[in-house]
Amino acid sequence: MRKKNVFLGILIFGLLVLILFNPKLGWDLRSFLAKEPGEETERERLTLENESLKAELIKLGDLKEQLPKITTDFTPALVYSRYPFNLKNEILLNAGRGQGIGVNQAVTLFVKEKSGLLKNDEILLGRIKEVKERTSLVTTIFDPEWKSEAKIGKPGVEALVIGGGEPRLTLIKKEAKIQEGEVVYSTDERFPYGLPLGEVWNIGWSKDQLFQEADLKMNYDWSQIKAVMVLKK
Repeated sequence: MRKKNVFLGILIFGLLVLILFNPKLGWDLRSFLAKEPGEETERERLTLENESLKAELIKLGDLKEQLPKITTDFTPALVYSRYPFNLKNEILLNAGRGQGIGVNQAVTLFVKEKSGLLKNDEILLGRIKEVKERTSLVTTIFDPEWKSEAKIGKPGVEALVIGGGEPRLTLIKKEAKIQEGEVVYSTDERFPYGLPLGEVWNIGWSKDQLFQEADLKMNYDWSQIKAVMVLKK
């Protein structure tokens, strides 16, 4: 019995010394002893809510990254979900006549790349096809009926862009010198001059061997497109 009392006394003395030299430990011990039933559950609930809010903020941050700070006069718009069909030839926007959007306006996308010639640049995605009061329909460069004039690289080699699931560069002069990775930009009168379209890729020849052709490489993930810019005329 005496040994137990001695051990208990030593334990209490040790705790007093720790609390004396580490006041925070004393407050933590007091909080633990004073904690009421259910308090830990409430704390866990608040922690989960906090994590959920953080996740939502991250999503909003990702969305804002697609709308850069640029000087071009534009109307921002969100893209309605295309799931489960995920068709690429047309997209529906949440802005329309009420937001000043009109037919044939250019629609661009901000490309946020870690590398490449089109790093942090806006790229031509399509044009406004139909407009309603609060929505608008966009025909994209992935539409099989898309055709537009373009030029390649600094020399400005002319090409015709043919849309589709995999857009192509056609009617490139046989003697023209082009290289993979060169930027392709729009010279079509319907759009602001010089808007990038993508890059040259997989250079080859037309079936009749009279012209060069190439793939138009896009530096973005279609499934991640959530917001676009409708350029004002």
